[in-house]
Amino acid sequence: MVKSYFNFAQKTKNCDNNYTLYNSRTGCLSLLDEHHYRLYYDYPEKEISDVEFLNQLLSCGYIVQSHDEEYDRIRFQMYQAKFSNSILSLVIAPTMNCNFACTYCYEKNQLHNCLMSEKIQDGIISYIEAYSGLIRKLKIEWYGGEPLLATEVIKRMNERIQFICTSNNIQCVEQMITNGYLLDRDHIEFLNTNKIHRIQVTLDGVASTHDTRRMHKSGKGTYHEIMENLKLCKLYYHGQVDLRINVDKNNITEVDKLVEKLKNEGLYDFVNLYLGRVIDTNETSCNSNCMSCQCFAEQNVNFVAKNNRLRQYLQTSYPQPIGNSCAADYNFSLVIAPDGDLYKCHMEIGQQEHCVGNILELDNIDISKLKKTIMWDPTQDEICGSCKYLPVCMGGCAKGRTETTRDCNYRKYIMDQYLSDISYIETTQGKEEKDEEIISVFEAVLAVCHCLSAVYGGRSDGRLNAAEADVS
Repeated sequence: MVKSYFNFAQKTKNCDNNYTLYNSRTGCLSLLDEHHYRLYYDYPEKEISDVEFLNQLLSCGYIVQSHDEEYDRIRFQMYQAKFSNSILSLVIAPTMNCNFACTYCYEKNQLHNCLMSEKIQDGIISYIEAYSGLIRKLKIEWYGGEPLLATEVIKRMNERIQFICTSNNIQCVEQMITNGYLLDRDHIEFLNTNKIHRIQVTLDGVASTHDTRRMHKSGKGTYHEIMENLKLCKLYYHGQVDLRINVDKNNITEVDKLVEKLKNEGLYDFVNLYLGRVIDTNETSCNSNCMSCQCFAEQNVNFVAKNNRLRQYLQTSYPQPIGNSCAADYNFSLVIAPDGDLYKCHMEIGQQEHCVGNILELDNIDISKLKKTIMWDPTQDEICGSCKYLPVCMGGCAKGRTETTRDCNYRKYIMDQYLSDISYIETTQGKEEKDEEIISVFEAVLAVCHCLSAVYGGRSDGRLNAAEADVS
């Protein structure tokens, strides 16, 4: 037996007698005292006579039969995730029409003035019906363009989608990406009635900055209208509002100003606030203005720390192993354009060179294009296959790795700091310095991740169950 290739070990923050041990394949996080860390460190040159401790190291994946075996397990988990049929994930663009003229929009007038016909709508419904006896969950993201310009299409389809899901005991989860400009009382009620319980809205800074990046097609600013609509959402919307701040080198300094505005408007605690990275997609942004993935990751951690978003930090940043990196390399996932054309990535919608077929001609799917994402195996890649972060990244952005440059999962760049932070909270000293809310959040994260095994003197707290990890 050997130590896993995917182990990370470090001294616990401000606690010289404890060590943090983490394995990126199993997602296990453990705290070891000096004595047991030495037993681990000296293995296999020195055998571990403490059978109970050795078994814990084996169950957590810190010690494995062979490196070949753990790579086989990663591949098994990968294919299990890629070809799972329990979840059908659809990104549906009922129109590509948009009322904005964002400077970094990657759609480049693709399919504008195109509204989804009833024939295409019926094709999508038939596709969902065909798998209704197989799937347990249906995830739909209404996309565009601006989807609120096509409410009649959404309403007609959604009535049938909800009926199918109710009749077949399928969990239906719907969300929408909207620029927020049309979120008046009527449209908020539309969202509530159609059970679209999560929306994403974007602001790129305070008015002076936002209005130069996300302007209306008429040329006027959009900031104040969006802010007023967010206030309406706070009063009348029944779902969750994710407020995304798209950042690059030009506006990253505006983030703090926007946060203050949100606090002043009473919206700071209402929205789920997070940063999004602007990337040069389809030659729409100057690459010199875009932040690297590593730079963005560091800025994101700073943002969370400044704004006391500990719950968000702990829950979204835990480096949990995954089976596939995104929807593009998941077999049961499609992006559907208004004309029925099918894509694997939302950033490719309307670009014919990336079209894999049409919803009305499913017998003519272009397998060669699907292979580029679905069948790509990062364990066989020279760079990804030798990376210790592989199980929590699985190759990163599918579009980036096949077309431009590698774009690793941002968690890779903050893992050391995150492991230091989360293990510190678990220590007695850390708990004494943190308030009860932080401790409760920490415990909630463990419950969600199923991935902590705290080992003190060879004892485990029993919370490890790697088999329960959600890899889909």
